[in-house]
Order: sequence, then C-alpha cells, then structure tokens
Amino acid sequence: MKILYFDLCAILILFILGVSMFRKNLGVKTNKKIFLVYLVLFITTLFDFAAEAYDLWVPEDKISPPLLYILFYGYFLTRNLIPLVYQHYICAVTDTDHILKKKNGFGFYLCYLMPESACCCLSICLVIRFSISMRIWYIPEVLYF
Repeated sequence: MKILYFDLCAILILFILGVSMFRKNLGVKTNKKIFLVYLVLFITTLFDFAAEAYDLWVPEDKISPPLLYILFYGYFLTRNLIPLVYQHYICAVTDTDHILKKKNGFGFYLCYLMPESACCCLSICLVIRFSISMRIWYIPEVLYF
C-alpha cells in the first residue's frame, strides 16, 4: 500500500525550510547552493506525491496514461539530479571549488566533478531513452491489477 503521509510531511517540511532559506540573505554562494538543493528536493517530492496520489485517488477508468507518464518520469528525472546538486553544494561549503579552480584551473575542477556529472547525465539520458521505448514501466491501454 502506498502511504502518502510521508510525502505530504516531506512537502510541508521542505516548504518551511525553503521559505526560511529564501527569507535569509541569499547573497552567499553556499546559501544559493543549499536553496538549489532544497528546490530540487521539493520538486522531486511534489512529483512523487502527485504521481502516487493520482494513481491512488483517480478511478481506473479515468486515468490518463500520458499524465501518469509525465508525473512518474518527472520524478525519475528530478530524483537523478539530487546527487549532482548536493555535490556542488558540498564543494561550495568546503570551498573545494575555489581551491581547485585557483590551483589547478577550471579544467581540473571539471575533471574532479566529472564522475558524478557523467553518472547523473547518463542516468538522465537513460530515463529519457527508456521513457520513449517504455522500458522502465508500461501502462497498458486497459488497466488491470
């Protein structure tokens, strides 16, 4: 059984944290990065909640498969962005990006972030490719469970 209370609580907590972060000074680079992390988490949670709620509350004969695809694949795409955005935040907090750019140049900084960026880009490309070929999951025309 799908429990929506966890998603609803996460939306509420992330909304409160996002408002408190937005009300503070966003001029500092780390504040902007943590706000971006919260924003990606909030959007991911919204997609997850909307997809699960739509699947639970809408009767089977009124479900729109394209809307369900958009909600679930939106969740998959934003979920795959979380590690990349979090790594950029960690680099900003530890001032690693500044040190790497200053000592070794911008190219070395990109190579430092390349494994995570490559994995994130690969997973997003695979989700997009599989959404076209319907390999992750498929909704039949006649819904049955």
